[in-house]
Amino acid sequence: MQETIVAAATAAGESGIGIVRFSGSDAVAIAQRCFVARVSLGARPRVAEFGKILVDGKVIDEGIGLVFPGPKSYTGEDVAEIQCHGNPLIIESIVSFAVRSGARMAEAGEFTKRAFLNGRMDLMQAEAVVDLIKAESEVALRDAYGQAEGRLSELVKDLKSEVVSALALIEVGLDFSDEDIDEVGRDKIGGRVRNVLAESERVIDKFRGGGERVRGHVVAIIGPPNAGKSTLLNCLLGEDRAIVNSQAGTTRDTVEGHTYFGGRAVRLVDTAGLRESNDPVEIEGIRRTKEKTQEADIVLVVVDGSRPCSMGFLEEVVPTIKCPMVVAVNKIDLMAEEDDRIMRYPGAVFVSGRTSEGLKGIEVALQRLLPEANESAGVGLTRARHAHLLQSACVKLRSAVAGLELRHNDECVALELRGALTDLGLLLGENVDEDVLDSIFSEFCIGK
Repeated sequence: MQETIVAAATAAGESGIGIVRFSGSDAVAIAQRCFVARVSLGARPRVAEFGKILVDGKVIDEGIGLVFPGPKSYTGEDVAEIQCHGNPLIIESIVSFAVRSGARMAEAGEFTKRAFLNGRMDLMQAEAVVDLIKAESEVALRDAYGQAEGRLSELVKDLKSEVVSALALIEVGLDFSDEDIDEVGRDKIGGRVRNVLAESERVIDKFRGGGERVRGHVVAIIGPPNAGKSTLLNCLLGEDRAIVNSQAGTTRDTVEGHTYFGGRAVRLVDTAGLRESNDPVEIEGIRRTKEKTQEADIVLVVVDGSRPCSMGFLEEVVPTIKCPMVVAVNKIDLMAEEDDRIMRYPGAVFVSGRTSEGLKGIEVALQRLLPEANESAGVGLTRARHAHLLQSACVKLRSAVAGLELRHNDECVALELRGALTDLGLLLGENVDEDVLDSIFSEFCIGK
């Protein structure tokens, strides 16, 4: 007997359509009490029926009802949905009536948790569902969809299969021979384990890039005071995020905003102007600017093209930057004809924050420096849990390889391989602690 849960599957607030979702043994029976159509709800599985929506016997709306019998449903249980007009009062009335009829309110992520527990998806696919909902760029969306579709899961299953094969070869020797594994067998086992280790390390190496795709590549905007950094930040974001003032040193701390270049998420960070100062607050801001420059994926150096000292700033600061960068010469609307030295600065983009002239040039220059979208999107790691478990598996696989090469006791090698198998299984959700599940599914919204 599966306890029936109910929740709104659409976001709170007014909308054209609202969806109430039921799952469990009594899902169809409770939904039938809320929905009356010419053909009884559930008589034709997966067929949308048009009918009246009732609460306590009174018609409050009309809409569509659907039934998805288990186990071939999202949760693996009987699932029913009622689609109505997206008035919060209508949705709340349906949910409340369903609770009075024997259902209970679903917890955050409980529909997807049931899908995992009923074998409809593994844990990495379940985690990808919330990533799919929260994706903030086209690339992150593609990554999340690839993982929800099971690409990363298939890779982990393949790695696990290779480890199982290697372990089986060792255990056959342990069971049926009084001697150690011969050299041919040892080479065969070692080859399998090394291949798994190499593939695991390749995926781990992409973890930082995967996280950047989700969170956004960091672009630090640096330059001398009053060069127009905050103005350009606001222009690139299309909103007034940073305070703009003609007084030098207005920005004392970092100011951050999110945007997209070519479908890739970017975090633009405005920083305090770089100059000598005796002001303790400004000194701290400058320290943070230098720190952010070290952490950035790309640096946007902004100088005031109307000031002769800007050339000296570029000559001093640019050689110290170790990551890709774009030089933006700002305030070209104020530049005099004799300011031709900076006009010849190689690769510079010329822009006016006041008129927005040349703004597209900055976007194009930054976009060129962003890493290309991974062709194997959906196979890279984007979660710390995945990276931690795969790194743990790699430690054990390295020990197994070393044990084979140094001719350690075969039981010790087998023990390391069993540990790696446990880590790979945890990735997929095998024997995972209830606390871990609760933590993962708490990220979900109610109704998913």
